[in-house]
Amino acid sequence: MLRISSFITGEDYNLLKKDTPQSRKKVIALASLIMIPVSLWAVNGYLLVSHVLQGTLLAAVATSAVCGLLIFLVEKNIVMADGNWRITTFRIFIGFLIAMLGSLSWDEVIFKSDIDQQMTINKIHHVDQLLKETESNYQSQLKAQEDLVQNKYNKWMKSLEKASKEADGTGGSGVRGVEGITRLKLEIAKKNEEEYIQENQRLEILKNRIEAEKKIIEGTAIANFNKNSLLLRIKAMFDLVKKDNWMLIAYVLFTILLFCFEFIVVVVKLTWKQTKL
Repeated sequence: MLRISSFITGEDYNLLKKDTPQSRKKVIALASLIMIPVSLWAVNGYLLVSHVLQGTLLAAVATSAVCGLLIFLVEKNIVMADGNWRITTFRIFIGFLIAMLGSLSWDEVIFKSDIDQQMTINKIHHVDQLLKETESNYQSQLKAQEDLVQNKYNKWMKSLEKASKEADGTGGSGVRGVEGITRLKLEIAKKNEEEYIQENQRLEILKNRIEAEKKIIEGTAIANFNKNSLLLRIKAMFDLVKKDNWMLIAYVLFTILLFCFEFIVVVVKLTWKQTKL
């Protein structure tokens, strides 16, 4: 046990076994504590890739090994480092970053199901936002065409009304019957009707084009929305935390617990009573 602990902490085994019991105890304790964040990162790296990001088994194992090795090297150097306040400050800073990243990563694993639900909600909001942007892009053009159609319709109705009054003698020349003036007014009404129909068709074409574009955008957005994206999942986690107080409490408690596990090596290293080691 002492030999393994010496390797983990970087101490000389031959010198250590001749040292005081307190020194040997300190080395064994530090070695044990180093393995806590190393184990957490190794397990978390595997679970994060395999279960959360849906990666391959090889990728999960490789990530686990790399994370474990990197944290081991960092924690080992934290334990081995001795120096002035600058070294101590930097040691605390590194430990703090590792603790924050570790707790954030573990939160993604622990709250996976909750985050999956929030990802679905975020996807719907994302698609809705894109559709609203598409409608907004065509809003002025659509409004102008609708106004034009309405104007053409009003003009057609007015020309029909004039032709009708001319025919029954209540307006225009006052001569009842479908004569020259009435026929002329009917031709104008017919022309106005054709213009209305033409502009109304253009309006329908524009509406169909907008709907077709919205369907394409919706399909593309859904296809490109990757629920296994780490940054999107982190955003979803914080969206969930912001809107649910119970989730916030659970998140804070888990984060503090994991933060303590990750930061324990630095704390013990700085607070342990000095020995001859």
